[in-house]
Amino acid sequence: MQGEAIRTDIGLDYARFDQRTRVKEAVARDAARKMTRVLPRERTAVRTKINVRPAMLFAYFMGIVLCIVFSYATLSEFSRENAKLTSKIKAAELEHGVLMAAYENRIDMEEVAYRAVNELGMVEPGDQQITYINMSCPEKAEVLSNKITLAMIGKKMETSLQDMLAYFK
Repeated sequence: MQGEAIRTDIGLDYARFDQRTRVKEAVARDAARKMTRVLPRERTAVRTKINVRPAMLFAYFMGIVLCIVFSYATLSEFSRENAKLTSKIKAAELEHGVLMAAYENRIDMEEVAYRAVNELGMVEPGDQQITYINMSCPEKAEVLSNKITLAMIGKKMETSLQDMLAYFK
């Protein structure tokens, strides 16, 4: 029995040794793990592709809408200003008509003739003082006599009509 006891003790010692070895190895592994720092893994940002076309179309559309709204606002402002100026023009034309009527009513030709004759000593011209000048030709001026006969007037009209007919042929 003693031999068996020795074997048993050796088996236990071996088992204990084996267990101690495994424990030491586990402790060494734990120490090695603690010694080596595990760095956190770098995250790489995965960019998702954004479709820019709808955003650009939306921005383009909004730009056009803003231009139209601004144009409408400007047109409305110009229309209001045009209406104001038109009413001012009508008022000014009406005032002009009233002032012209007042001006013309103020000048009395009978009063002017009375003042010219009585206050300024003017007299009406006689037949000898009136001189007629024919300016039908631009190069020359013809002084006509005071007594214009119907024959002269008829002859001048006939000449003028002949010249006009010759021109239109």
